[in-house]
This record gives sequence, C-alpha cells and structure tokens, in this order.
Amino acid sequence: MKLHTFLIGAALAAAVPSLALAQDRAPRTVKLTTGEQVTGKVIQQTDTKIVVDSAGFGTVTIDRAKVAEVIGPTGQAEAYTVVGEPGVFGTDILAGYSKVFEFGLNGQSGNSETINLNAGLTFTQESKQFRTQFGANYFLSVSDGDKVRNEVNVLGNRDWFFADNDRFFIFATAGYQLNEFTSWYQRVYGYAGPGYDFVKEPNWTLTGRLGIGAAQDFGNEATDDFRIEAFLGVDTKYDIDALQSITFSSYLYPSLEDIADGRWVNTVAYVADINRAKGIALKLGGSNEYLFRTLDDSNHNTWKYFANVLVKF
Repeated sequence: MKLHTFLIGAALAAAVPSLALAQDRAPRTVKLTTGEQVTGKVIQQTDTKIVVDSAGFGTVTIDRAKVAEVIGPTGQAEAYTVVGEPGVFGTDILAGYSKVFEFGLNGQSGNSETINLNAGLTFTQESKQFRTQFGANYFLSVSDGDKVRNEVNVLGNRDWFFADNDRFFIFATAGYQLNEFTSWYQRVYGYAGPGYDFVKEPNWTLTGRLGIGAAQDFGNEATDDFRIEAFLGVDTKYDIDALQSITFSSYLYPSLEDIADGRWVNTVAYVADINRAKGIALKLGGSNEYLFRTLDDSNHNTWKYFANVLVKF
C-alpha cells in the first residue's frame, strides 16, 4: 500500500458534516465566575469548554460552566457561539474537528543501511452530546533494501453521552490492522459498551470503557480465527503545563472462548509544543502489543517507539 494513497484515503474516510464556524479570531476576554479573566484568541468553543490561546498563559482550556461571559473586541458581551476548527484547504471538510498530522523518519548507514518511517493522522471532536476520534498510522522499516516492518493501523471511536449525566456514555469502536511480519497478518475488530469519565478536569482526564465485540484474523490460513472478545480500556491525559502533556492508554482484549487467546495493548506518549502559533509540536513515546498466544510460541511482544513531529492543521 502506497503511503500517500493510505493517508489520502484515511482523510477522505473520516470526512463528515461539521459544526458551523465563526472565522473572526480577534482577541476576546473570557470572564470567569470566580472573577478571574483570560484574554486571547478563542480557538474553540463547544458545549462543554472554551479554548483560548493567551499570550500570557499559552493554550488554556476552560470549563464552560465556569464562564460568566465573553467580551468581544468591541467591549460588549457576546452571545455564545460554537466555534469549531476550520475545515481543510478553506473548505467545510473536517470542519469542527481538531486535526493533527504526525511523521517521523530516522536511519543509519554503515555496515547496513536502515530507514524507519512512520506517519499518522488523527481527528477529534467533542460536544455535550458525543465525543469522536478517528486515527490512522503507518510504520515502515527497510534494512539493506528489504522490508522488515510494514504495518497499518486504523481506529475509530465514538462516545454518546447521557442527557442527564455528562460522565456516563455508550461507546462504539472499530478498527483494522495490517502487520506483514506477524502470524495473523490482518485483523478487523469492533466493540461496544458503557463507559465513564472518572476524571474530567481541564488539565486531567481519566476514562474507562467496558464492552464486548469480536475480532477476525485473516490472511494466514494457519492463524485465521474469529473470536468473541471482551474489551477493557483506560485512557488518561495530563497537561503538565500549557505546553506539555502526557497520555497513556491500556486496552485489554480477552477472548471469551479461550482466555489464552487474548491480547493487551499499552501506549504512552509525551507531547511538547515547539511553535504553538504554527501548531507544531514534538511527540515522544512507544507502544507494545502483547499476544497471550502466538504461532509456534514465537515472540509475544510487538514494540514500537517513535519520535515524531506533529503539525496541527
């Protein structure tokens, strides 16, 4: 699969209708119920939060319930308007979604020639009614002209919040994996169930999910397998300050037919803004997928490490 074809296809598949946009990004003053205020460009407003790019404090996320009023550039209080992210290339495509492209490239030359490439796209959107995330990434490693890694991951998730409780939700998630150098080769999967936001603060979130679904491995007759699985997942994000954050996720997929057929995926990442005005950041991290059972008891772990540049667009 060509990298550029994969990335374009992922972007088109994720395109959906958007929230209406307000293009005026002049500085505004957000007054809080505590009497404090933050002045800067309002870069996003949803039903639950306002995000302000402030010269003094950096990017500040404010709980909507704590906002008393927003003072516009004319000095008058403004009516609340949902301000989403602009679409790509001046269109409405993916408008209302936060959009991030990331890429990393490294290699070595000497006794052997090695090139490692990874790239990805992530789209996120959140409102009082739902939360959506869609992502795709690609990993390629070539050593002395031979591929030693060729991997594609596509994952989409949506959470639907209850009308009378913004912490409980129902989720549905689905994904596709291709890994040329594993026993299972290709996999599709999907799960659904309840979830809960244990922590929902401006600088820290902690979310749990419990569901049931199925996975199908194919592409290798020796390991083709359909199984019913449970899903237990934890996601957390902590903002160290206005410029740095840490994320961690842990997903367990035990087979309900044979517990020895399960898998466990863990990912951790550190993100630091390099140029906030241009939406450029650095991402460092890694992930591991552990298979409880493998063909001929081969390596149970698949490790990935990355040092990527992120571009928000």
